[in-house]
Amino acid sequence: MKRTNYVKLVLVVAVLLMLVSCASKFDTLKKEADAGDPVKQYEVADHYLKTKDLVNAEKYAMKSADQGNFAANRILGRIYISRKEVKKGVALVLGAAEKGDPKSQHDMGSFYGIGKYLKRDLKEAVKWYKKAYKNGLLLAGFDLASVYRYEKKLNEAKDLYYKVINASEEQIEEKFKVLSFFYIAETEYAMNNKVDAFAWYCTSAASNVFQYSNNLGYVAQKMNKVRKELKPGELEKASRLSLELHHKYFVQFNSQIKRESSKILYKNTYFVDSDTLLRMYSFATIFGARRDKDNSKMGIAVSKLSEANYMLAQGSIKNFYFLSVKKLLEAFGTIKPLNDKNAKFLKFVIWSQAQCIRGMAVEQAKIVDEYKKNMKNKG
Repeated sequence: MKRTNYVKLVLVVAVLLMLVSCASKFDTLKKEADAGDPVKQYEVADHYLKTKDLVNAEKYAMKSADQGNFAANRILGRIYISRKEVKKGVALVLGAAEKGDPKSQHDMGSFYGIGKYLKRDLKEAVKWYKKAYKNGLLLAGFDLASVYRYEKKLNEAKDLYYKVINASEEQIEEKFKVLSFFYIAETEYAMNNKVDAFAWYCTSAASNVFQYSNNLGYVAQKMNKVRKELKPGELEKASRLSLELHHKYFVQFNSQIKRESSKILYKNTYFVDSDTLLRMYSFATIFGARRDKDNSKMGIAVSKLSEANYMLAQGSIKNFYFLSVKKLLEAFGTIKPLNDKNAKFLKFVIWSQAQCIRGMAVEQAKIVDEYKKNMKNKG
């Protein structure tokens, strides 16, 4: 059996075992809930709410609430809100929040903070987020930091984001840790700490922040902007800091960085996606801590590739094709003097990307010609 097939088989088996384990845990939880445990009934209801099975969510939440578990009213409230019975739903969530349920308190903070089910009121949002955070819900601290950032209370926001990234997996999902890397970068930039900001932007990009955010183009543009604003010597300093952050928060990336930098996460296609390219930009910057000159060029080239893909994503019109190709030519020009293995591969990716754009433009032209012919025949 080939090594690749063997690895795939191992991964499939691991996923199946994980699914079986999750299923057996839920089965056990459901049995305890059916036996009458109000806390387990709440947990089962919460599970069904997350999976959008509102019938079973309501069934188990009612059982839990009938036994005096006021936290279950939050689930009932969310169900009523989903049914457009907003006033009744918010009242149930508020009741649970006033009795001290942290998730309900967090929901109230979100209602006021977003202004979706209640009139937007940041003062009320902060009040409820603080209560939930003091009651142990770290997610409320993450959202509270966002309000502080909006209100320009940058030190308070940064302190909360640091608490999120230093928390255990049991306390908060990885998603919010990775997003906190990005928001720390935004906060540092707002405080004019550009070296720290660029290092955190690199860390968030290398941590694949894009799977949790649709703002890829913004990240690419912001990283380019900050890099250009760095003074001589500051890029190397930022690179070293980014490397330290990886050692501290993502030790598992140490060997992965080398593998991904040489492969550029090539996905058996001529088209390399933008988030991958921007991650590579951050990796190239991190490598710049050891070999600044060449890797800085690699980073710039990868960044321009990312911009090219971002432009393509904006629409299928000639101007975007032209701008995208222009960025590819700039990327090629940046690394043209380099001849190591990574640079040669990156040149190949640029060429492949250009061929892909050419193919897309040709296909678009065919569609336009076909449309014109059909219109002419109808006329």
